[in-house]
Amino acid sequence: MTTLTGAGEVLKAGKHVCKVQYKLQQRETTSGHVGISGEVVVDEGERRAVNVLNTMQSGELLTLRLDDNRSLEVFFNPRDAINGVWRVVVGPGSAALA
Repeated sequence: MTTLTGAGEVLKAGKHVCKVQYKLQQRETTSGHVGISGEVVVDEGERRAVNVLNTMQSGELLTLRLDDNRSLEVFFNPRDAINGVWRVVVGPGSAALA
């Protein structure tokens, strides 16, 4: 298992939605597939903005850009939306992080 942490950014159609701190775990399953799971915490200055809340909970496929410029296509599920904590759900077609 590999754990990745850092500062990243959520994008919608290439445009900034919010800054986040992320913690992702990458695991290889017994069938040889790679699974990625984790959470993001939205920057305190942006977490209560209506457009950020609406976008994060929209169910739309968004981009999570990591601090090393790698990206994942993801959905977000609220864990504690008021405090800016969201679960990362990797979208179809997102490759494992190299």
